[in-house]
Amino acid sequence: MIVTWSEPQFVAAHAVMRRIGAHGYEAYIVGGAVRDKLLGRDVKDIDIATSAPPDRVEHLFEKTLPTGIAHGTVSVLFASYWFEVTTFRAEGPYDDARHPRFVRFDTTLAGDLARRDFTVNAMAVDANGNLYDPYGGLVDLREQRLRAVGDPMLRFQEDGLRVARALRFAATLGFTIDPATQAAMLESTTRLAKVAPERRQDEWNKFLVALTVARCDEVADEVIEAWTGWHDLRWSCACAQTVNVNGLHDRLAVLLLPFADRAGEALRALRYSRKDADEVMALLRLAGAWQAGLPPALPLAVGKQLAAYGDGFLARAVDVCWAHHPQRDRQADWQLAHAWLESAPLRTERDLAINGSDLVRAFSLQGPAVGALLTYLFEQVAKRALDNQREELLACARAWIESAPLDAALLRSFLAVAPQHVPITVYPSVPSTNDLVRTRLAEEHASFLAVLTDRQESGRGRQGRLWVSPPGKGLALSVALRLDASDSERLAEWPLFAALAVRTALAEVGVADVAIKWPNDIYLHGKKICGILTELRTASGEARLVIGVGVNVNADAEDFPDDIKARATSLKVAAGRSVSPNRLAARLIDELYGSMQRYLVGMRFRERREEYETHCMTIGQSVRVRQGEALVTGLALGIDDEGTLWVQNEASETLSVRSGEIIES
Repeated sequence: MIVTWSEPQFVAAHAVMRRIGAHGYEAYIVGGAVRDKLLGRDVKDIDIATSAPPDRVEHLFEKTLPTGIAHGTVSVLFASYWFEVTTFRAEGPYDDARHPRFVRFDTTLAGDLARRDFTVNAMAVDANGNLYDPYGGLVDLREQRLRAVGDPMLRFQEDGLRVARALRFAATLGFTIDPATQAAMLESTTRLAKVAPERRQDEWNKFLVALTVARCDEVADEVIEAWTGWHDLRWSCACAQTVNVNGLHDRLAVLLLPFADRAGEALRALRYSRKDADEVMALLRLAGAWQAGLPPALPLAVGKQLAAYGDGFLARAVDVCWAHHPQRDRQADWQLAHAWLESAPLRTERDLAINGSDLVRAFSLQGPAVGALLTYLFEQVAKRALDNQREELLACARAWIESAPLDAALLRSFLAVAPQHVPITVYPSVPSTNDLVRTRLAEEHASFLAVLTDRQESGRGRQGRLWVSPPGKGLALSVALRLDASDSERLAEWPLFAALAVRTALAEVGVADVAIKWPNDIYLHGKKICGILTELRTASGEARLVIGVGVNVNADAEDFPDDIKARATSLKVAAGRSVSPNRLAARLIDELYGSMQRYLVGMRFRERREEYETHCMTIGQSVRVRQGEALVTGLALGIDDEGTLWVQNEASETLSVRSGEIIES
């Protein structure tokens, strides 16, 4: 049979073959180009098979690339077209269901065609238009039949991907599969599962896009599972739903919707690109939201999806749901979705009257906290609880910052001294932050770390007493420091350093008139608002210092037990306003971290003695100090350079109190 093809790409291919032939070698157009041209389909690429070895092909043409030189393939640029020119080859045994152990180039056209997968792909045309069809591919084209070359079982055992290719060709060409070929495919599914995921994905995509409902009953569940690795997929049920939508991403979303919580894992298993996976996952999220019922306001996440993929993305998500529930009125659902979008006052945070830079300048925010606040403002405007006006948005942002519960990202945005890499963890609740931070310091290599909570279940003060703070309204912060234990005197000064750090932090959040009761209780207006517990353990020349700070932040007066109301208060009660626990926590961490840095370069208490005495409520007062079983009573005269309290008793004796607890003043 003689075939003549006059299209420019085929004219160029014939010229390539003639040049090869002029040097004593054979050359033929082979494979898909012959098949598709005989079917009247568009031809994208033309492959040429030749008896010329690869190095001769490279020598015969000016522009070549060794794209598959190990398998005899050289890409040739001729007349603006690229052709893959491959030397006739025979293949050794297949060890991995995909790649031959070796390739030989000492064969003929007949030997080369004998190794091909299906008869419709085992035809060749020479430069004169002569058709070579040793396996009846032309008849199979006319009969619209897909049949393996030679022994079908051998073909599929050689290359497991041929199972997928058979189904893909059947779907794209509309062919039926020869019964013997079909039977061999079913017996070779385990070979398909061994093929690299990237190769399986490529065939799967082509098959899925071309799929029609007529193909659903032709593919067994076990073949699809071997092909995709998706054990949750029930193809016999899902196929008919899939063909209700068009496009690769939409069809993937229909298939994955029943197990959407594991869809990301399924897509990664087939090595989908980040771009493809993101689009499918976005479709699934939007389809899931549609299934659950439209919220009153457009969520920011949906707005971002529409900004990325266009307004039609919502209609696509509606179609994904409709594919599973075709009894629904599709047109009505589209109209409902359109009306919902049209009613939205804004789509993304870019539509807000303020942006992230405004929040950074106004509130010194940084990092994830900026995004979290923008999301909150968007939601308030979206549900029409707030007008999209700059001043109103800033006022709402200020209120959000001050009232937000403990959050690590928001806390970090307020840090000014402690570096961002310092380990800081916020816990929903813990028995004791001191115990937790001590354990973590022993397990980790950090020199400074902090843990926080607003729900400490069994916090304690000195002498093992319970620290009382209403859940959600207080702040329990513990920091752990790893220091050199060689200077024991300086380590003993840390309770006083901690008291100064806490007093400074409170002043920075606007709580003035804070006083220190020696050595480190914090008072406001004569009532205790903060307790500090320092615990020191040394071993092998290293000191592990834990400083626990408990602050009653936003408790109301009625939150305190009756026996405590007279002697304890909160920042909110004493200052007459709420205080941001995140801002306060950041200031506390900054001050304690800064104290550690100054300590490391030699800071001594004597350098801060005057500052301490200025704010110490104990000096000049009558005191009773418990030191173990002993009790020291007298007038507090002052504090020396080591932080020692000096007391004059009734006998006018001056006594030094290095540590202890004032139980009455």
